Amino acid sequence: MPEPTRTVDQADVLEWLDRTPLDERHALVASLPDYGELPEHAVEPWKAWFARVADRVFAAAHPQSPLVFYQSDVRHAGTWIDKGFLVQQAAERAGAALLLHRVVCRRPAGTITGGRATWSHLLLFSKRLRCSRRFTYADVLPDGGPRVWVRGLGLTTCEEIVRMIRQESACDTLVHLFAGKGLLLEVAREQGLHAIGVDLSRRQCLQARRFSLVKFRRARTGGPPQSQR
Repeated sequence: MPEPTRTVDQADVLEWLDRTPLDERHALVASLPDYGELPEHAVEPWKAWFARVADRVFAAAHPQSPLVFYQSDVRHAGTWIDKGFLVQQAAERAGAALLLHRVVCRRPAGTITGGRATWSHLLLFSKRLRCSRRFTYADVLPDGGPRVWVRGLGLTTCEEIVRMIRQESACDTLVHLFAGKGLLLEVAREQGLHAIGVDLSRRQCLQARRFSLVKFRRARTGGPPQSQR
């Protein structure tokens, strides 16, 4: 079998989706930024932007393919912005079903923070695909794993996303929208999937292209990397 490939495209996600046809081979993963990561947006315009992008992502997903969202809720002006709810509203508009809703702990249970929730939504959707009864999943991941940066996906979370895609679909390519520094892309490639990352940030794309999963694991264990196959 050919060696899995990794491609990182520096592009606006909506423009990339408009010019890139996706089919049943492609599994989409998205983690839309919040208003704090897009300082030009006030909260209400950001919500409209979030809804528009989520709608476009659902429209791009093939009906027989899985679509994964990873989102963390944030606090603003004394209220919570539930990004999982915003995503599920988009799913309703698109006619997609929620197959799995898992909680990923970003901090130990009981940790008190003032802004971002200490856990994240891990949501698996599809329009026609349904989960196999052969596989089981924990509703709560008590530790998302080490991260490349504070708001990024953790290693354990990435491994779980790839496991869900491989077990629940015949997709051979993972497409990560808002790909950040590339951890998920390398986990996907390690586990036998082609990986495509899309991000507008030139700096993030350069880091994603250079990212080494071997070095990342070694830096956190202090020893040789352990195989995850």
